[in-house]
Amino acid sequence: MEAALRKLQDKLQSNFHLKKSGGGSKFFSGTRRGEGVELAADLNSTDRDRQKNAVKRIIANMTLGRDVSQLFVEVVKLGQTLNIELKKLVYLYVLNTAKLQPDKALMAVNTFLQDANHASPIIRALAIRTMMCIRVECVLEYTMEPLRKAVVDVDPYVRKTAAIGLGKLFHLHPRTFQEQNFTALIVKLLSDAFPMVASNAAAILTEVNAFASTPVQLTPEIANHLLNALPECSEWGQGYVLELLAAYHPATQEACETMISRVVARLAHTNSAVVMGAIKVIAANASRCGPELLANCVPRINAALLTLAKSDPETQFVVCKNIHVLLVVFPGLLANNVDYFYIRFSDPPYVKLEKLRLMLKLVNTPTAAEAVVKELAVYTGEVDLSFLKEVVSAIAAVAIKVDTVAPRCAQLLMELVAKRPEVLPQVITASKNIVRKYPELLLLDQLLLDHGADAVGDEDAKVSLVWMLGEFCDFVESGPTILQQFIETLMGQEQSVQLALLSAVVKVFLRNPTGMEATLNHVLDTLTTYSVDPDVRDRAYAYWRLLSKGVGVENMKKIVHGRKPPINVDRTFSDAMTVNEMRSALNTAAAVYGKPSRAFLPSYGGADMGEESDEDDDIADAASDAPSSVATPGAPAPRTEDIFGGATTAAPTQRAPAHKDPFDDIFASPAPIVKAPTAAVVPPPPARSSSSIDDIFGSPSVASPVQPSASPAQNLPPQVLSDQQTGSLAYHATIRCQPSPVLMLAMVNRSSSNATGFVLQLNKNSFGFVPNVPLADCISSPSIAPNGTATANVPLRISDTHFVNSRHEAEIAVQSNFGLHIFTVRLSADSFMHAPAPTLAQATFLQQWRSLDESSEAKVLIPAATASVIRSLGVEEVKKRLEAYHCTIVAQKSKDGQMNIYGGCRTHLGLSILFEIVTHQTQVDQCYVCCKSMRVNDVLPSMSYFVDIAFQPSSSQAAVPPVAAKKPFTADDLFS
Repeated sequence: MEAALRKLQDKLQSNFHLKKSGGGSKFFSGTRRGEGVELAADLNSTDRDRQKNAVKRIIANMTLGRDVSQLFVEVVKLGQTLNIELKKLVYLYVLNTAKLQPDKALMAVNTFLQDANHASPIIRALAIRTMMCIRVECVLEYTMEPLRKAVVDVDPYVRKTAAIGLGKLFHLHPRTFQEQNFTALIVKLLSDAFPMVASNAAAILTEVNAFASTPVQLTPEIANHLLNALPECSEWGQGYVLELLAAYHPATQEACETMISRVVARLAHTNSAVVMGAIKVIAANASRCGPELLANCVPRINAALLTLAKSDPETQFVVCKNIHVLLVVFPGLLANNVDYFYIRFSDPPYVKLEKLRLMLKLVNTPTAAEAVVKELAVYTGEVDLSFLKEVVSAIAAVAIKVDTVAPRCAQLLMELVAKRPEVLPQVITASKNIVRKYPELLLLDQLLLDHGADAVGDEDAKVSLVWMLGEFCDFVESGPTILQQFIETLMGQEQSVQLALLSAVVKVFLRNPTGMEATLNHVLDTLTTYSVDPDVRDRAYAYWRLLSKGVGVENMKKIVHGRKPPINVDRTFSDAMTVNEMRSALNTAAAVYGKPSRAFLPSYGGADMGEESDEDDDIADAASDAPSSVATPGAPAPRTEDIFGGATTAAPTQRAPAHKDPFDDIFASPAPIVKAPTAAVVPPPPARSSSSIDDIFGSPSVASPVQPSASPAQNLPPQVLSDQQTGSLAYHATIRCQPSPVLMLAMVNRSSSNATGFVLQLNKNSFGFVPNVPLADCISSPSIAPNGTATANVPLRISDTHFVNSRHEAEIAVQSNFGLHIFTVRLSADSFMHAPAPTLAQATFLQQWRSLDESSEAKVLIPAATASVIRSLGVEEVKKRLEAYHCTIVAQKSKDGQMNIYGGCRTHLGLSILFEIVTHQTQVDQCYVCCKSMRVNDVLPSMSYFVDIAFQPSSSQAAVPPVAAKKPFTADDLFS
């Protein structure tokens, strides 16, 4: 008797210890030898406590990442127990093991089917939930019938679980979901008498409608039932029901008003999601309701939003984003409550920026504008520079919206730049926006004299400054001088600055034809001769032809000083969003991003029940017209080792390892990016003193020198900078990429003294090229005598820190005793793509083209001149030219004035591309290059540049005369 009492006491203490420790941490102790045999013995015992502890130890081992799948059979047998706690543990084990070993999941199906018909609703729901969570294809067919029975189960808890199971089935296998009409079961659950079931069904139907091609429409009876059940649902259930009701559009105005009246009470709910859901229902039906009802609803919406604006920072941010949408539906919303969105010092940065943007949106009256300007004056003392820049833009926006405060805003900008010179670029841009609307507020002289605006380095600021100099040149005495400073470094400026300079010089020329004649001729000649940017070159040609045709000063002024479109300071959403899309964006992530959901969410491929896309059909049709030399779709895909044949091998550069590119299955393993041979490498020379050229493009590390060129080349590369431009040296240069990148440079001394001290550097470019050795170590002669020539073949390497997508030519600076000279070198089309061309099968092309989603696809328009050349060549000639440049063409067709070319290539950097080139006979906006690649943002600019130089108009095809035929014009040409 005493022994039995002691045993009972020990067991009670053990149980107490387990409960006190929160479930038994002893199960997570270290493994022991033979523990698997011990666990199997415990599982096969008849003692429930031993079985339960054994399963707990198994789950603990599984949690720690240990393999316990060998005990699957013993654990599954325990699923027949009547103990709910043990059954839950068994189901948890099966659920996790099935994900790793799907073939074993079938062993537990019989247990699930039996439990789905159990007398206890808890066990029935547990079985349904576990089956739908396994997400294994082989179990799917066994879940259909139990799921249908659960939908009509007598217990609401089981029906609620069935509703969630239907959602899991939709995501697991959408096609089966549609084919077996499970949508009808969800609609049936919407009419359930228990609000918990109806709200879960509403959540699932909302999700299904978001991805299905044909959304399910509610009937008036179901909508009325959901409105009746709304107050009895949980707060999250109410949010789902309101989201579904927002997509429902009653047939009559009376029904709309009735629904809004029954939803308005939710505006006072404590849950912000419920409040925003109610606002979304009202906004979705506001256009079909009478003005009296809206007049009653708007103040209540106002009060609800102001309450939410006092919540935590995250809620404030989301509410401010949604208010932007609501102002489209209710323009007068919060008109008198701007002060509620004043920024507090404790607000996080993201809330500050959003409140600032919202204040600008709410400013519509002079009284509100004066108050906001005073508030913005307080914000100018902020330490955060990024926020201060936004304040500068906000000051200009208020000035543009309300003219009565414009002088005060201009004065405030001058006060700000005097205190904080670091915001000078933003002040210049803001001043430009103000003077566009109020020319009398021009403060350019003050910016130039007091704050040194002419030395600003920001691109947008330079564009704004140049625009003001050209637009108001009569009011700025130093305007022509400052423009001349920019013109001296014209080819070193960004594209936008070059375009602004071109327009500004033409404007000044129209006011002073005689004085600006030489300057304009120099700018036009430079841009048409040396610019590699098609936009800059084409605009320079356009001005050249206009000025040469004698159109007259007044007509030129109408062209150059055309009507300026108004500045839109209230733009919050993407231009692609319609008003209906904005209403649908309420209370979703689309309102936060300011763009439709399709722009940032991946497509739900499994739910698409439609046919193959028209684009795929076009590719297939074009492939059927391809010559027999191209592999047929039925042919097997080539092996990766056979595609390139004998691939060129070279030492790889030291770059970060890239992720797996699926195009490698098409084009074989990517060709390594080559660098200079290492056979001639010697220890690096001692460190030299830094040169001023490093301050221009940076100073990347320089590799060891190689042997200099033996003698100057007899045939010089193309000239890129003449001695008339430099006053001393003429530069000839080109870049050759095969088999390894090399800059071939020649310098001719046209001065009367020796040229020495050569240092070379490359600016950041889309190729990542930097010199692999110093120029002084590979030049044929360190000193160039008068009328002498020196050549150098400078090996180039790829630098991770030297990539920039916006510059598709190599901008090179050479410094010598004659000063610093900068020029650009274009990469020739025949060396742009990696050789040899890959052998690409049509079937593989189609498979990979379809497998890449929208995030891996991008398009860019083809310039009109280039598209004209492509159309004039014809399909076959275009194909031959692309193949000559190491591209593989898999299909082509020409029909109804439209030409389509499909193919693949790999750039010299080893990036794989699938492309489509489309040109149209009459529609310019239908001429584009479409690229698909895992790194589409990196390859699209390069592919566009390649197409431009591969089909560059020749002298016989170009619409404009060649550079040599251009005739400098005089001021008299305007009146001829």
